[in-house]
Amino acid sequence: MRSKHLFIIWNSGLTFKEEIENHLSQKSRIVKSVTVQWDESFFLENLYYFYRWSPDVNVVSEARLRGIGEFVVYIIEVNDVEERWVKTSSGKLTKANMLIFDLKSSLRKSYGLKLFHSSVNKVEFIRDYTTLFGVDGFIEVSNDSIVKDRYNFNCKGLNGWDSLDELFTFLNYNITYVLLRGKNSLDEVSKGNGDIDILTTNRLEFFKLCNANWRKIRRTSSPSCTILIANEEITFDVIEVGDNYFGREWEQVILNKRTLDGNVFILDKENAFFTLLYHCLINKMNFPLKYLSELQLLSSLNLYNFKNFDISNEKDLLDVLGEYMFHYNYFFYYNRKRSKTQNRSNIKHLKVNTKMKELIRRRRISNFISYFEKVPLGYFIMKGLLTLLIRYRLLPNKYFH
Repeated sequence: MRSKHLFIIWNSGLTFKEEIENHLSQKSRIVKSVTVQWDESFFLENLYYFYRWSPDVNVVSEARLRGIGEFVVYIIEVNDVEERWVKTSSGKLTKANMLIFDLKSSLRKSYGLKLFHSSVNKVEFIRDYTTLFGVDGFIEVSNDSIVKDRYNFNCKGLNGWDSLDELFTFLNYNITYVLLRGKNSLDEVSKGNGDIDILTTNRLEFFKLCNANWRKIRRTSSPSCTILIANEEITFDVIEVGDNYFGREWEQVILNKRTLDGNVFILDKENAFFTLLYHCLINKMNFPLKYLSELQLLSSLNLYNFKNFDISNEKDLLDVLGEYMFHYNYFFYYNRKRSKTQNRSNIKHLKVNTKMKELIRRRRISNFISYFEKVPLGYFIMKGLLTLLIRYRLLPNKYFH
């Protein structure tokens, strides 16, 4: 098996083009070479967006080292070998195909650190190629049907996106995400109403991929950003796994069960109902009546063994939510970032529910154990302490199933 990778000789390295091509030919198969010319007045912006650098990087200095002007992109093939964890020149740890990683490292030692760029795994190849040439370009290279030898345009998304369709198609290739309110919410946003709620594995990566503008920069923890789409700023509320908007365990299940509707990943029907229920009851001070008809429709699908309840009765809905969360061992987390909008009365109702109280006890003990396991010798101390507590019946054994 062989895998495709992207290799770039920046403008300052084109002096050594023939020598480098010889090196590439010896270690890999060159599928195609393409000359790319970015708009020089936007070269810095293109370079910053392509590398997804942090704001503290001196882009002017980096651009001078690489050379402002046209550069050559090679699509090469190397043998698939076992990927290993390596430290990149930027200090990050990543999994890499060692053949391409060693090739890049040797060329950088011989000619210069900043003259080349290459993808070192499949994820990087897809991200880099779709950024340079778009999803259509990636489909072409996947089918070995590249026609053009020269491209004169900027990175995809640099000056915004033509449509939501283009943005989500790009995201489908580059990050795991799910739309939290269904495709109907996109229609509302296109009319100028509301924002788009997204759950993803990495919020910062999502911001960088979309070339988003952060509304509030506070250690990149703010979930809100705006993205330029069809010359309009669209607001996105981006939740990251681990934010505990629903709880880490539930959030991961939501992503695992997502389904593709057209070109957008949406929630499966069961999670669509219960996450909307959670959103209305817990994360809103007052129940939004606009969601009532949607909840009615989802509940009629019999996707979960509902007990008899009144969809218009808030207490009944809380009982159904509590039963569901307990069944799947989903835990309620107090969310400090959203404390001003969380419904404390409904939270209290959930907490005093008998089954949820049991779940809270288990989780507190589990967190207590996890904390001590991080301390040197903590694991052995805790094991001895818990053994004594259980032996003398001071702690029920059922908490450690």
